[in-house]
Amino acid sequence: MASTNIEISQLVFKKVEQATNDVLDSMAHVAAEAYRFGRNVQDTASKGGSDDFTRACIADNWDLNLAFQRGVVGAQQVGGENWVALDNDKIVAVAGWYPPGRMLFDNPEQMNAGWGAFAEKWTPELGDWWMNYFLPRYAKATDAALGSPDKKKESWHLQMLVVLPDPKYRQRGIATALIADTDKTVDMCLESEVEANTAMYTKWGWEIQGDKTDFESPHGNFSMWVLLKKPTL
Repeated sequence: MASTNIEISQLVFKKVEQATNDVLDSMAHVAAEAYRFGRNVQDTASKGGSDDFTRACIADNWDLNLAFQRGVVGAQQVGGENWVALDNDKIVAVAGWYPPGRMLFDNPEQMNAGWGAFAEKWTPELGDWWMNYFLPRYAKATDAALGSPDKKKESWHLQMLVVLPDPKYRQRGIATALIADTDKTVDMCLESEVEANTAMYTKWGWEIQGDKTDFESPHGNFSMWVLLKKPTL
């Protein structure tokens, strides 16, 4: 039976104040499904495809995808903010933010909130790609695009924005609504590794900073765009 389309008014949008492991696992599930089956935020599942960035990050081993996403949402809960869209009690979308002064994995508590469990599953090849190629190149690219190594930390950073890849929830304005009420009073920045998402963000008022950066991996290549949005005062 086909899914029944959802209306925005039927959903509840809220910040996750205290997250149990079950809640974190549910958020990670949404992210894992989105990056596996819905290549960009607006696609329906039938139009989507696996995310090239995620494929590189897990060495094309999709058994690692849930652990990867669990590490990120766990870190966001410790060092930043997780916001969710709820269909009754079901999490159907997640936005992860880092406030000024904080960054992803900036302390051991974030690393211990799930990322370590993912890193333990790395092959030597994947570990080398993460530590000696991707992370240094990623930091250099964001600093260059934003014009300063401090700009990202001075801004709100949108680390994650995902919607469950079910036609019931896609192209319903859920992603837009999820971050609409979280507009900040200082600059906001993000990185996008999907061109369609980049175009979507520009329609929402984000501006591309600098040039895109190309990344390579043994399991496929991808590009990254850095975007900035000024606060709505």
